Amino acid sequence: MRYNLFRDNLPFLNLIYLNDATQGKGFGKQAMQVWENEMRELGYKTVMTYTQVDEEAQYFYRKLGYVEKGSLMFDNTPCEQPMEIMMKVL
Repeated sequence: MRYNLFRDNLPFLNLIYLNDATQGKGFGKQAMQVWENEMRELGYKTVMTYTQVDEEAQYFYRKLGYVEKGSLMFDNTPCEQPMEIMMKVL
């Protein structure tokens, strides 16, 4: 897992990675719960993450209670890619 503080005050998960052999066994959910609890203990009232609209990760986050709060698109730029969904929970 890797996170930083979005705008210097909001925990923002940048990466959670599980190899193929460990996926679907609840380890990702457990890792997210530990991270969310740690953020609560530090006094944060919400956390955020993002995923591209064409990635399966959005369904993982939705099952954990994350809701869509906005999106980001890079159309007609050298950075063009599928839309990013910003999600939050807590």
